[in-house]
Amino acid sequence: MRITEKQFENCQAILTIEADEAEMKKAVDAAYKHAGEHANIPGFRKGKAPRRVLEKHVGKDAIQADAIEILAPDVVEKAIIEEKLDYYGRPQVEVVQQQPAILKATVPLPPKIELGDYKKLKTKQKKVKITSKQVDETLEEIRRSMSAWLPVERPAKDGDMLIIDLESNVEGKPFIKEKSSQYHIQVDKPSYLKGLAESFVGMKPGEEKTFDLELGEDYPVPEMAGKIANFQAKVLEVKEEDMPPADDELAKKVAPDVDGIKALKQRIKTNLENRENQKSTTDYELNLVEELVEKSKLEYPPILVNSEADKMIESQLRQWRNYSRSKEEFEERLKQNSYESLQAQYKKPAEERLKRSLVLTKFVEEEGITVTDEELDAEIERIASGYGEQKEERMQALKNPEIANNIRADLLTVKALQKMKEYAEKPTKKTSVKQEEKEETNQEEDNV
Repeated sequence: MRITEKQFENCQAILTIEADEAEMKKAVDAAYKHAGEHANIPGFRKGKAPRRVLEKHVGKDAIQADAIEILAPDVVEKAIIEEKLDYYGRPQVEVVQQQPAILKATVPLPPKIELGDYKKLKTKQKKVKITSKQVDETLEEIRRSMSAWLPVERPAKDGDMLIIDLESNVEGKPFIKEKSSQYHIQVDKPSYLKGLAESFVGMKPGEEKTFDLELGEDYPVPEMAGKIANFQAKVLEVKEEDMPPADDELAKKVAPDVDGIKALKQRIKTNLENRENQKSTTDYELNLVEELVEKSKLEYPPILVNSEADKMIESQLRQWRNYSRSKEEFEERLKQNSYESLQAQYKKPAEERLKRSLVLTKFVEEEGITVTDEELDAEIERIASGYGEQKEERMQALKNPEIANNIRADLLTVKALQKMKEYAEKPTKKTSVKQEEKEETNQEEDNV
């Protein structure tokens, strides 16, 4: 192996590496062995087919590509050691030439982070105030969830529930086909099928209707956007909502342990306060870190952004796979979202997340924040305790080095954020305690 060219820029080392004959021969031998062990060739046991037969069956180019794949990690590692590089993450390797084998390795180097004055953070946490209107709206949602839907013999209006047969096509191709399905008429609710709800208003049980709707330019399937959909609808039933009154009987059904509707409203208020306080804290912590990012100077390898975007894409793909109703639906999502389009979509949020991570890591380092083994063990036990009878089994799983390191990292983040809050909430010489109290009062008034 020899390095024929090297560049250092943007916290990256870009090395052009040429493998020597001995290294290449070893990799080619391994590639032929791998091909022989996995190829099903009539007349030959696995691993016994001669090279000329393997080349004909598998393809010489495919074997050569496999050899490069086997070769790359070893020669790149040797190059990194030879250059004494303090690399920061997995190198990105590109094949420049197969014969002789020439690789270009982009090696990420440690980022350069110069933190701003984190002892003068200005971000404050917004105070939470729950209004009676919010309580009433939540109570109405509860009542609506317990509603009965009663058949009526009148024209449908906004808010009704329909039982309908609905078919449609776009340019002669089937688009929607539903039998005896429920449709809740909500005229003001945003929809990709603009005008559909309005089309049902005024229809009576047993009535049939045909109409056309234009699919909006924002329709989620790009090739369908802007096209005309032809609909045929038949209303089988019209139902109106019968919501239970907000009284003590409702309170007893919702929460048997509360004493009447007044107590239920108080519990709703408490739950809303807990939820909003949690959101306020999360937003506060995020804003603190983002303020420090803005104050700081960062230089980092661009390929780290791609790596972060890949993590976000993998998470999105898992979510699509888990929530798709069928394999076909998942595959259709993949067709509509190419890897390149997802990379472009996630590039900015990935870069923002990377910056926050780098700044937090540097803050932990400068503040000398640590997590002791005792603290880690206590956190593992706390997490495992939530699994009841499976506690011991779960504790063993959580002590896996990789998982334990992730838990330690989470604890470091918690400690770092707490330290940032201490700096942000400490009165400065220019800001008295009374002034801070006045600012908090103003924030409370803004939230009302």
